Amino acid sequence: MSGSVHDDAVSAIFADRTAELCEISRFLHDTISQDLVALSFTVSHLQTMALDAPARTEVESALRLLDRCCREVRLIGSMLAPPSIADITLDAALGQLAQFLHDETDIPVTLDLDPVPALPQESQLLLIAAAQTWFARAIRRRAGRSLSVRLRERPNQVVLGLEMSPPPSGALAGWTVLRERACALGGDFSIKSDSGRVVASVSLPGDGGV
Repeated sequence: MSGSVHDDAVSAIFADRTAELCEISRFLHDTISQDLVALSFTVSHLQTMALDAPARTEVESALRLLDRCCREVRLIGSMLAPPSIADITLDAALGQLAQFLHDETDIPVTLDLDPVPALPQESQLLLIAAAQTWFARAIRRRAGRSLSVRLRERPNQVVLGLEMSPPPSGALAGWTVLRERACALGGDFSIKSDSGRVVASVSLPGDGGV
């Protein structure tokens, strides 16, 4: 397979992946999320009924569980669907993702984001997808976990650094599409782990060139 044909194939795979994740996000919002909201209203209505104390306790417990489920679905949906980058900068988009993650989960997120020059949309989406995947892996086992996100402009290069501690199991696997897309755009993806943390780096040409 020639270089250009391979690049086109990887680009198509990445586009399909992004579209599929967005569709899953819409499905979560339009079905499960809406059903949970409706169920929450129904259970809330029970509070107005003449219930004995044990029943009221059960209703309150059910409402707390429903509220947690709604937050979890909203969180996963937002992690799947990339934020709009039409009107905001890359560093602002990354900051929004990180702030939403922290607000919904209390996972500590350290941000160190430099403003970077405008990148091609495909490069921006790749960097956002890398951050989304990183955050999603932190959500599953969030207890005691912390994250850091760094965005740097280097000579003719933009570098996104991601760190998580402690590292989740399987942290080094599942990055093939992102790695190949970064290479196709003239950049690089690397990831390494030790007993205390896992660190990833995505570098792309700062001017969008290959």
